[in-house]
Amino acid sequence: MRRLLARIPLGLRFGLVILVTQAALIAWVVHDNQRLSNTALTQLHEARLTVLSALLSESLTPLLAQRDIAALQESLHRFGHLPEVRYLEVDDARGQRLAEHTHSHDPRSPAVADDERHPASEDPFLWETAIPLQLVGQTYGTLHVGLSTDIFAETRQGLIEQSLRNGMIGLLGLLLVIVPLAIHAGHRLARLDAAARAIAAGDLGRRLDDTGQDEIGRLAVSFNRMADALGQRESALRDAKADLERIASSKYRILFESTTDAVMLFDRERGLFDCNPAALRLLGCDRDALLGTQPSDLSTSPLPLGTDALAFASQAGQPAENRGFEWCLRRRDTGDPVEVEVLLTSVQLDGATLLQMVARDIGARKGAEAALKRSEEKYRFLLEYSYDIIYLFSTDGSFIFVSPSWSRLMGYSIDETLATHFSVYVHPEDLHICNAAFSAVVETGEMRRDIEYRVRHGDGTWRWHSSSAMPFRDENGVIVGFQGIARDFTEQKETREQLRIAAIAFEAQEGMVVTDADGVILQVNGTFTRITGYSAVEAIGQTTRLLKSGRHEPEFYVAMWASILETGSWQGEIWNRRKSGEIYPQWLTISAVPGPGGQITHYVGTMTDITQRKADEEEIRELAFFDPLTRLPNRRLLLDRLQQALSSGRREGHCGALFYIDLDDFKTLNDTLGHDQGDRLLQLVARRLSTRIRESDTLARLGGDEFVVMAEHLSPNPVDAASQAEALGNALLGVLRQPYDLGGQTHYSAASIGVTLFEPHPMRVEELMKQGDLAMYRAKAAGRNTIRFFDPSMQSEVSARATLEAQLRCGLRDERFLLHYQIQVDREGAVIGAECLLRWRDPQGRLVPPVAFIPLAEQSGLILPIGHWVLQTACGQLAAWSAQTETAQLTLAVNISARQFRRTDFVDQVLTCIRDTGADPSRLKLEITESLLLDDVEDTVAKMIALKARGVGFALDDFGTGYSSLSYLKRLPFDQLKIDRSFVLDVLTDTNAAAIARTIIALGRTLELAVIAEGVETEEQRDWLAAHGCHAYQGYFFGRPEPLDSLSLDTPKASL
Repeated sequence: MRRLLARIPLGLRFGLVILVTQAALIAWVVHDNQRLSNTALTQLHEARLTVLSALLSESLTPLLAQRDIAALQESLHRFGHLPEVRYLEVDDARGQRLAEHTHSHDPRSPAVADDERHPASEDPFLWETAIPLQLVGQTYGTLHVGLSTDIFAETRQGLIEQSLRNGMIGLLGLLLVIVPLAIHAGHRLARLDAAARAIAAGDLGRRLDDTGQDEIGRLAVSFNRMADALGQRESALRDAKADLERIASSKYRILFESTTDAVMLFDRERGLFDCNPAALRLLGCDRDALLGTQPSDLSTSPLPLGTDALAFASQAGQPAENRGFEWCLRRRDTGDPVEVEVLLTSVQLDGATLLQMVARDIGARKGAEAALKRSEEKYRFLLEYSYDIIYLFSTDGSFIFVSPSWSRLMGYSIDETLATHFSVYVHPEDLHICNAAFSAVVETGEMRRDIEYRVRHGDGTWRWHSSSAMPFRDENGVIVGFQGIARDFTEQKETREQLRIAAIAFEAQEGMVVTDADGVILQVNGTFTRITGYSAVEAIGQTTRLLKSGRHEPEFYVAMWASILETGSWQGEIWNRRKSGEIYPQWLTISAVPGPGGQITHYVGTMTDITQRKADEEEIRELAFFDPLTRLPNRRLLLDRLQQALSSGRREGHCGALFYIDLDDFKTLNDTLGHDQGDRLLQLVARRLSTRIRESDTLARLGGDEFVVMAEHLSPNPVDAASQAEALGNALLGVLRQPYDLGGQTHYSAASIGVTLFEPHPMRVEELMKQGDLAMYRAKAAGRNTIRFFDPSMQSEVSARATLEAQLRCGLRDERFLLHYQIQVDREGAVIGAECLLRWRDPQGRLVPPVAFIPLAEQSGLILPIGHWVLQTACGQLAAWSAQTETAQLTLAVNISARQFRRTDFVDQVLTCIRDTGADPSRLKLEITESLLLDDVEDTVAKMIALKARGVGFALDDFGTGYSSLSYLKRLPFDQLKIDRSFVLDVLTDTNAAAIARTIIALGRTLELAVIAEGVETEEQRDWLAAHGCHAYQGYFFGRPEPLDSLSLDTPKASL
């Protein structure tokens, strides 16, 4: 395309460009006129259609609302004669056609049936719309309008044709003007082109006669002037060339003579025929000595080019060729070799081809290169075998260079290291240190030193490196990376850390002193000053005798230094003196420091002030062996002294006595006057007892209100010893009966004392303590404020109790407990329920009644698991009865111990048993005794109400035998009172028993509580109870307690 355009004359090209531009302009004007015309016609058409639609809607809506079909049809005919109307159709609100009009002269409007809609038209000259016919907001129907746009289309077509005609006329006129002008301009430019080609070919006399005032004419004038200037310059150049040729030979000679390189010219036939002074100085001779010589005559070694040095120079007509090499010439005066760099060049001179040899002395350069090589080898050796790593990073942290020591020290090859990032090797916790340091180098351009971080070596270990970094710049001074030296200083860091720790340790909590071999103090720490009071200035230069207390004998120091010289160290407690003169205990450790030859050069002492530790030990001993309130020996110290007394008595053959003392009613004092007065009383008791015993005796407090007196060295005769013990016991009782002043109040107290003797024969301390305890409890049982001696029968009783407790535990484990049931009947003799009674089958297979083991079970706590087993078993039996119609209405009474009832989880325990067994809670009756009402009535009421809410019933057992409080009875939600069997047995013979029974029956009636009598054994007893209003009974008269498989639930007696 570009070649085709180049062939078209320039004038014609200008004409075509102008013609195309004008044609595009005319086409745009025609198109814009057409667009504006279309817009105007469209707006006019839409306005007319809008007005016509509104006029039709206003005219037809009233007629449609009145259902005037004829008038409606007439209106459609009237409007339908307008030339643009194709069709008009009116439908009511349900879509039924009411009237229509179709233009008769419109062949494109097909006939449409009345019940059909006008089909959608594909005619581009048809405008269709649907207009809702509304009046006062209500729609009565729809007007379908089809309007023709033919008239507007015809108008638009006429405008388009007119615009095209105007455009063609304008384009034709433009062609008639532009084409002649383009042809004329093209001819003139062609003549200018021919003249320029002639000038280029060397015809500097060519000129143009087409000069004028237009641009091409002015260009022709400028062309002629240029041709004149070129002719003048060519003439001047010819003259200058002649002048240059004249002076060239003289300038070449000057350069030839003045250059510092040796220049020699050789002819193939004549040999050397010319050389400069530098060649004479290089070879050490005059010109005559060199004339006629060949290049091979100048050296003892042949030329590298071959034997014929001028072979290439004889090739006439060949272009000049330079050949360079290093050679060794020989000086003519001394014969010394001269290393030179030779450049051979073939030159043309006066039609002959000559060889020009330029030789430059390179001896100095060779020496410098050798020195540089030696230096490079030295530094290469340093790089390879140095313990430092030299590195070069790019600005992004990637390795560009690393010295060979990297591979040797780190364990990574250099090839795998290059292009990796330094963060691959740096510990993650130290990356921020390296990033900050290297970023600072790049940003500030300053060197950074002592950058410490950890690096992972090839074997996986982490070692510490210390690095310096400085910027690395390119030839323009721009920082393109950073370089530096890194060194592994792990050992130095560890040593430094050890020194730091050692410095800290030297200033630790322990005092430290360093002396020379003669004991002269060389150094002390701050703790030494705080302990001794001597400052470093006061202590240094003195000997350690400065601290000597004088408490130790000379033998102590002799043994100490003997240990140091033998073992190298000594440690132990020592008494030293402070600067203030205070003597204090100290824990001292002395270590000898041997020198390289093994001789001791220094001593290091470590001291700790143990004054507080001694005080603490004494306090701990006091707490361990003495009672903190009374400062009397405690149980531990008493047992230790008692053991010593037993050993001493066996050894010396005398008796001793142990007095167990327990204050009477001490709990009442605490509850009334408070614990502070209770503590005051204990202190006074300790003082009084101390006044009545000998110095050899021991008074101890075991805890609470219990004291023990141990009397040693009594008579060897047990009878006499008992008399001595009794006298001492009475004395102790006497002093304890005296009144006490407690904060202004007079208080009287007494004590119960149990005494046991220990004779000079083997006896265990624990056994002796147990005997004293038993004797003390016997004194309390005897009415208190008295003395009782231990009797061996007491031990038998205790052993029997221990055996019984062990058997009870085995019985619980082996399921040797069982329940017997005793029926309860009403006044007609019908069975209404039963009471479950616990039995235990002992190891001999005998059934043991509860009265024989329940008290011990209460004391030992076994009553809790036993009581839970009874409750669980009773609930299971109650559930079994509920499953049978004949027993579904029976109740079951279960006795609950006070200890079991007072458990915080008692309510949950009962409800869990009911839930687990499926028992009916309304058939379960829990029997509790009056003793339960004496403690924590509020808790008792809360538990009973909680269980009553679930349907569980309560009976008060043994009513009248204990502390019967009517106020408690009124508050507690009982369902039944139970007359104790002791009253029932004597109701016929004892008026008091009969009165109590009648009172209980009347009380139950008054409080609306059921009353049941237990222990009914005769018909007369039953009749008496029935006559006085008691109608529920339990006793041998109706049935004995029986196991479940022997229990008969049939009516045992005839009804009254």
